[in-house]
Amino acid sequence: MFRALPVREAVADAESILKGERAKRSRAARQRVP
Repeated sequence: MFRALPVREAVADAESILKGERAKRSRAARQRVP
């Protein structure tokens, strides 16, 4: 699947996934803090 995708799209997808994980962590941290 990665071979079919252009390099730029693959990199952008990876960055979006990393950003999504960071957002989830930040949301969890916010929920932990009263």
